[in-house]
Amino acid sequence: MTGPSAPAAALEAKQRVELGLEALRRGLGPYVATRMERRYGQHWRSFAKRARGGDPDESLDAYALLGTVIDRWSEIFKDDAKLRRARSFVSLAKDARNRVAHFSGEMSGREALRYLDAMREVSAAVGAVRHADVIEQIYEDQRRADNTKTGPLLWHRPPGKLSASGERPDGCMDHPPAPSHALRFAAGARSANTSRFFTT
Repeated sequence: MTGPSAPAAALEAKQRVELGLEALRRGLGPYVATRMERRYGQHWRSFAKRARGGDPDESLDAYALLGTVIDRWSEIFKDDAKLRRARSFVSLAKDARNRVAHFSGEMSGREALRYLDAMREVSAAVGAVRHADVIEQIYEDQRRADNTKTGPLLWHRPPGKLSASGERPDGCMDHPPAPSHALRFAAGARSANTSRFFTT
């Protein structure tokens, strides 16, 4: 099999994770805003997680949104049963953001898949179905890129079935499952630019 060099493949994996984080930000943002405003009122951003030196009046990025969920978990977010089941994925998605923010030139395809899976789980848990579908498309792009480089993976994770620890599921699948709704929706749209995923 032929494919991109290791540095190029790592950069492509990192870029896909960044696209996933942007989709997660768009899906998670309204959810966090609604819950935080319900508790703290219109100035809720003053109580949100910020990167050091961040402007409290600016919109929250993925780091701030995920950090806010983690920091305010017990008082605001823990009562959401769906999000509670995805709690470990919140932490993994935050790890993904830190990984791309401090990118050292290394990221395996398998790591990118774990991160994207976590983002999809969080998006689905907060009801951001459209954004979860976008992340699934990005996940499938990464999986195809890995297959091009190394040949088909021994197993393929059906969406939502990979544990937060990245453990291999029971059994092996030699072939991927039938295309999901998200992939059918995106059929034929395979350009590498961001506009493929985000139209607004």
